[in-house]
Amino acid sequence: MLLSSIPQLVWLVVVTVAVVGCWTAENGGQWAGSLLLIVATFLFAYFFSVPSSTTFGVPYVPISAMLLVVCAVSAVQIDDWTAGLDTDAFSFGAVLTVCAVAATIASRILAVRDSTALRLNFPIAGGRWEVAAGEGRLFNHHWEAPLQRAALDLVAVDVRGCSHRGVLAGCDEDYYAFGSPVHSPVDAEVVRCGDGLNDGELDPAKPAGNHVVLGAGSEEILIAHLKKGSVAVTTGQRVQAGQLLGVVGNSGNSTEPHLHIHAQRDGQAVRIVFDDVRGRMWPGRRVIRP
Repeated sequence: MLLSSIPQLVWLVVVTVAVVGCWTAENGGQWAGSLLLIVATFLFAYFFSVPSSTTFGVPYVPISAMLLVVCAVSAVQIDDWTAGLDTDAFSFGAVLTVCAVAATIASRILAVRDSTALRLNFPIAGGRWEVAAGEGRLFNHHWEAPLQRAALDLVAVDVRGCSHRGVLAGCDEDYYAFGSPVHSPVDAEVVRCGDGLNDGELDPAKPAGNHVVLGAGSEEILIAHLKKGSVAVTTGQRVQAGQLLGVVGNSGNSTEPHLHIHAQRDGQAVRIVFDDVRGRMWPGRRVIRP
């Protein structure tokens, strides 16, 4: 089981606690607190998708909706609706829900806003791709690195929103993204590149893993976490948009196979938009490629 399964386990524990709390509630405050806990997890899962939108192959959203109905049904056993509003259960659920709403709004407001965003072609052809970390500041682990504040992590998912085959992923090959061809998103020059790092070995010291850096005018574009032995270009080489650069891997500081891409201009993070994909790349955004 890879590290990407940890959020799924955390989510499963939280919703289980919430459902049990609704069915064992002795008053309205305790029941409402547990219901709000479900609502908060629903918001986090829907808007931030960490890192994929499923738990063990089943989508978060329909599970959350079903559990909300189950918890609502449990209200029939509550006799005293006026008591319990001063309990820790209600306070915790209310605070977490407020935080979830605030985080959703803030992630949009605090996004990198550059009117001269870099326009590229989507670097992967075919499949269904989810933005696991995008423009929003909150729930974007790239934010601590200034040049990566508009970085995108692209994860391949199936129709359920699951990033891997089976219930638990046991190896890189179980992930749909692994081995997907990556093409140059723009006409550019290869500024530098690197290969030879193993997949599936978390390496914070070499976070980009096997990678390609493209220079296009005043911008540099980093494409990272490529598969060992797949980098198909060399430093100084001119590449055309659509030319093969490598394939998606799991090298460097990566917890599951995905493609990382970010751009910088004059030492500042640059927001990326795609000519062939309409709209901004918010966390949780799905892109379906023919």
